Amino acid sequence: MKIGIISTGGAGKIADWQKFSLRELYDRVGYNTGNLAFWGGIAKTISDEMEFLPWDFIPEDVHERFDLLLFPAANQLAAGVDLGFMADRFERANLPLIVAGLGTQSHSASDDVELTPGTQRWLSVVSERTVEIGVRGERSRDVLARYGIHNVTVIGCPSLFINEDPFLGRRIHHKYVEGGEKFLFCQGEMSAHSMPQERALFSLARKFRAPYICQAPDIVLALASGISDELTFGGMKRIRNYYCPNISFDEMLDFAEYNMRAFFDFEEWISFAQQHDFSVGARLHGNFLALQAGVPAMVVCQDGRMSELANTIQCPTIDPGLLRHDMGKLDFYRRFRFDHDSFDRNRADLAARYMKLFSAMGVSLKDYVARIAAPGLPPS
Repeated sequence: MKIGIISTGGAGKIADWQKFSLRELYDRVGYNTGNLAFWGGIAKTISDEMEFLPWDFIPEDVHERFDLLLFPAANQLAAGVDLGFMADRFERANLPLIVAGLGTQSHSASDDVELTPGTQRWLSVVSERTVEIGVRGERSRDVLARYGIHNVTVIGCPSLFINEDPFLGRRIHHKYVEGGEKFLFCQGEMSAHSMPQERALFSLARKFRAPYICQAPDIVLALASGISDELTFGGMKRIRNYYCPNISFDEMLDFAEYNMRAFFDFEEWISFAQQHDFSVGARLHGNFLALQAGVPAMVVCQDGRMSELANTIQCPTIDPGLLRHDMGKLDFYRRFRFDHDSFDRNRADLAARYMKLFSAMGVSLKDYVARIAAPGLPPS
């Protein structure tokens, strides 16, 4: 079987990323480097032949060259998102489909999600061409049910299956018990409602002299990745006013040079995270990749989207209101609530659903996914 995967970032890696302009690079990562996590996660699990396609693929060409289309989804179940153009392409391609990792975008879990007519039509097209739609959590399944889409299964996020160890939870627990000092922080969204917790995270990263991994927006990525020649003074002023108005430009630039990081390869990201002892921040996939590195991670949940997926994969969370500039490392360790056995059982269940979804569509997965789904007895 030959699979066409719709991903601007390929298998979660942007080769020779230094050669691209900031605009081109930002487009390739889908406006958030966290997308590399689930693109890479999906690609790693598949053993069939695959090729990566842009969102503006030519349907007739795709129909001739592929047996199936795979859409690694994100939080497209959101007000204002219109996937009518993709419904047209999927209809014209006329191929079986897999959609994996589809989720909602809402401020809280209780908010109604009103889908556009175009997205509703896209869901209808997908539903007709797949056995089940793989969603992030129960909230997303409920939203689809409200729109009459019932062939749905909860799989969480494909990034959960990057690490091949069936007992990943135990590895994370052992790291937690060791209680190391090397923290890393994940920068969140640059929005007005999240400013207090973002300032706290930035301040804590400076205090701990810890890495501060950035995913978006483009001006922050420019500073974190060293593409600062494309960053205007106005852009730097926006960053300083938002994250750290109490320090000078020189102090901000000094911190950026030594501590701010951005990754354009999910495996390099995991390798970097593996050198640390604890991850915390307001990004899902930045913290999920730390978990895949066997590192305890805690997500600062800012909205219903984040809560849904963190709860589905049993990633520990912390309320934004609890973040303080004067927190110490022990404060995070004390708030870390993690049942490693439950995490591994839940991961096995999600992996089994993931396997069932892909096998029902005729896609072959790597053997290690089956070992995660049926892990047997844990090591003594």
